[in-house]
Amino acid sequence: MEEFEENNEEIRVLEENVPLENEFTEETQKSSKNKESHANQERKLLRLPLWKVKRIMKIDPDVQVVNKEAAFLVTKATELFIQYLTKSVHKHMDSKRKTIMKKDFDAAVNDEPNLCFLDGTMAHL
Repeated sequence: MEEFEENNEEIRVLEENVPLENEFTEETQKSSKNKESHANQERKLLRLPLWKVKRIMKIDPDVQVVNKEAAFLVTKATELFIQYLTKSVHKHMDSKRKTIMKKDFDAAVNDEPNLCFLDGTMAHL
């Protein structure tokens, strides 16, 4: 009889620890909402499409898999570089124009030491 009572107590303890179906679905919904909100936050932080940057990264034959965090960082770094480049070029533009020309780009590359690696990249245009 004591064995039976012990088994019943074990069963009760096990039943208390098992989540109900509603609890399980609520937890699943919360985690999926958290993932969606995290993805939305990443989209708000980026202007360039993440999937395109990932595709460009995969063009390199040495790269087979691109981690999501790595793609995010490369995308953000690219955006910051483009922003820095356009601000540098804008300093060399005439105030009347709104269009960047090759001569503005060349002047920015020649004047900015951080952009010297771009020297000659626009020579073929």
